[in-house]
Amino acid sequence: MKKRYKISLSIVFIFILLISAGYFWLINGWKKYLTEEELIAYTTETKKEPPLPKEYKELYFTLYPKQKDASLTIELIERLIQNLFYKNGMGTEQNCSCDEAAYQDIIYLLRHRKPTREYDRLLAIKIGFGMEKYLSNEDCLNHHIRSEYREYSHLKEGYGFEGKNFDDLNRVEIIDFLIAVRAPSIYSPRRRQENYIRAKEGIEARLKQNN
Repeated sequence: MKKRYKISLSIVFIFILLISAGYFWLINGWKKYLTEEELIAYTTETKKEPPLPKEYKELYFTLYPKQKDASLTIELIERLIQNLFYKNGMGTEQNCSCDEAAYQDIIYLLRHRKPTREYDRLLAIKIGFGMEKYLSNEDCLNHHIRSEYREYSHLKEGYGFEGKNFDDLNRVEIIDFLIAVRAPSIYSPRRRQENYIRAKEGIEARLKQNN
């Protein structure tokens, strides 16, 4: 019995050691790709993004209520599990935090230094843990949404927000933007009006249901 107890204790100890080592590797993995100074410089610039407009936040958080109080650590761990065990799994519900900013910005900048796979999500997760030291979920959300808008605002698909200032968008234009980020050509009001109408009705139904 004593021998079994020692074996069980050893297994538990090794298990805890492996988890601790894995966690340490994960939260410090970004250091292989970035210096502390580079990370601080990036996060400092990210924090300069102004807060999202009140009407946008109200609509966005009504559609994605879990994002309002999202925990970066929980989201990053969730993404890690998906990448390790569900290679083609669906995205997380809280899908707009620092891991997204890491993938959009830092991985793109890193490609000239160290070859990375086109969709290296694990690298984004590791860098996300580094960014978490300096950025709040709201900082990342402001940056992510405004970066997306800069990318989509020049579309020529007939969306109401095209060519307009993000902070001046009205409710209809915000909903158009939320539709466009899903797939701008598939839901194009100009080329695929039926898809656009269905998407708009779907968002309105979700807003009504969540309210």
